[in-house]
Amino acid sequence: MQPFAAMSVQTKSERPCWWRMAVAPGTVRVATVTALVVGPILTAINQWGALTGGADLNWIKVALTFAVPYAVSTVSAALNACRDAAGS
Repeated sequence: MQPFAAMSVQTKSERPCWWRMAVAPGTVRVATVTALVVGPILTAINQWGALTGGADLNWIKVALTFAVPYAVSTVSAALNACRDAAGS
């Protein structure tokens, strides 16, 4: 079985726009909430030494720690919306 086989049956003009799904207000809202809940937890785990004063805080890692849950939530929601729209 090919991945996304149901989506490949449709013509290009019939497929939903992935980008439109990814930037839809509902998707952005859920992804933002996910990042704001998961981000601090992962930051505490990954930057514990810096938070307790034993090391320097790496702001790039902190930003990525929030960006990754946002991206995962967005991609997941957009793919599910496209799959639902394809009727699978």
